Amino acid sequence: MIQENRREQEARRESLQRLGYGNLLLLLANTGVFLYLLIDGDPSDGAYLYGKGALYPPDVWEGGAWWRLLSACFLHFDLEHLANNMLMLCAAGSYVERAFAAGRGESAGLAEAGSAEAGGEGSAGSGGAGRALLAGTGGILRYLLCYLLAGACGNLVSLAVSYLTGDLAVSAGASGAVFGIVGALAAVALKNKGKVEGLSIRGILFMAAMMTYAGYTTAGVNNSAHIGGLLGGFLFGLLLYRRKMAGNIEQG
Repeated sequence: MIQENRREQEARRESLQRLGYGNLLLLLANTGVFLYLLIDGDPSDGAYLYGKGALYPPDVWEGGAWWRLLSACFLHFDLEHLANNMLMLCAAGSYVERAFAAGRGESAGLAEAGSAEAGGEGSAGSGGAGRALLAGTGGILRYLLCYLLAGACGNLVSLAVSYLTGDLAVSAGASGAVFGIVGALAAVALKNKGKVEGLSIRGILFMAAMMTYAGYTTAGVNNSAHIGGLLGGFLFGLLLYRRKMAGNIEQG
């Protein structure tokens, strides 16, 4: 019975590690905010969502509300909007988070932590697990930073396009940040001999192309934020992922 419980705990821990702790934080944050919006008002109402931090170009240009570049990345108009973004984030983000954590022994450290806890090695095992989890926070923080910077970059491009075209609309959603994570994934693959675990850079670029195509064939989509996020995520992926990490993730 004890062994079965340990196996179940190990299985849950492995599933969580595959998803990524940073991914889980973003998933909970976006979902929690959406639930609050549903309880408090109507998130499908642009005026209501603007009052909660959605992006509106004149408010940033003239009012200096630059914080909306980030707050808009956690707001969604409806459940489908949220679900689509979170599914893609979980799918692509798990690879990026593991890649960012692969250096400095962070991924190995997380696995070691799980083994120490499962093996019941007393205080020594607990201490090793704590140190490993502390070391693993570096990859999580780089991943969260990439999400925020890519999302802000996407919204900046959206602002620029709105200024040039005069198309003023309230916009919100994590899609710019999600596109940024896909861009970061392409950057990691580029610096890792064209592969990230079982993914090739061609497959990643094809996925990005299909996501972009879907945006342009769907009404009411902020495609400029998608493109800006994708390019920004690629740039930040190059900066945040170090080539010396590659040896830890070549084998998928």
